[in-house]
Amino acid sequence: GLIKIMSEYKLLYYNDLNEGNQAAFLASNLAAKAIQHYLRNNASSGYYLEYFGGTFKNRSPILFQNGQPVLMIPALCPDHELHFANWPTEMVTILEGDLLHRATRIMINALKTDANQSKRVLARLKHEPAVCKELHGHVQKIEQEINGLVNCQLSEDTIKSCLRKSYKSLVNWGKKNLELRVVDENQPDRESFLKFKELHINASGRKTRSDLSWLHQFDIIKSGYGFLIAAHYNHDLVSGCFVMHDQKTAVYSVAASNRDLMSDGLPLNHYTLWGAIMNARKKGCEAFILGDVNEDNAKDDKAKNIALFKRGFATDISVSTILNICL
Repeated sequence: GLIKIMSEYKLLYYNDLNEGNQAAFLASNLAAKAIQHYLRNNASSGYYLEYFGGTFKNRSPILFQNGQPVLMIPALCPDHELHFANWPTEMVTILEGDLLHRATRIMINALKTDANQSKRVLARLKHEPAVCKELHGHVQKIEQEINGLVNCQLSEDTIKSCLRKSYKSLVNWGKKNLELRVVDENQPDRESFLKFKELHINASGRKTRSDLSWLHQFDIIKSGYGFLIAAHYNHDLVSGCFVMHDQKTAVYSVAASNRDLMSDGLPLNHYTLWGAIMNARKKGCEAFILGDVNEDNAKDDKAKNIALFKRGFATDISVSTILNICL
């Protein structure tokens, strides 16, 4: 519920907001800033709530200053947790300088007080120096996330020169033999997307999630926060790559290819991913996040091969720090 810190500040959780406070938040600059993100927009949030279901809800802590929302930690998670759909979360704010530093301390101390009053909270947060200072004694584990990424501000030739040597001929094979079609907000081809869904089910050997979750992913496309690259061979859909993005960043999300043709030695997925990277670059994204490329973290051979595959496309590798915290 409500934590009054001092008359000027109040900490509220999104799922506890009354109609007035919810309206004030949704109309605020803070909300507008928070949802301009490939994960946190309304369509993506709808997808994750359906995907995880059950106890997951929007329980973002929001700091109000004199009735105005000024700082929040986006959180899509069960009670007594703090993360965004299992991704590490971060602070979003409209403040800066001294005001931000003060509000950060007030927010973190209020969260600690609330945790003491109710039940311990497990949080996964991106590393931010001011947050780390306030939570120093609560850090249980520090993780390193090793992500491959493509710097989309580089020229196409430079990006191509960074491809793993053995991948260049495979991308060239795809260029000659595959036809790529883009499904995005300008061409929201539902039929192509549903064919990709079937391809994914066939490649997985089973249905891995609900039909509604797939419809939410199509909503992400229609909302302008995602696209599908659909690769056709002899007029049949044989490979697909679904990407989520905002104005600056794209992230490799879901891919599937025809297993039988892959077993016959056809390199279907290389040119499809290359097409996704080039489409993100065309849309003005500065970075394309390939995801975890640390095969030492892989649970099995499949995960190891995926990490190696992604790394073959990276122009850069970023190492970021994630704090696992117990409040």
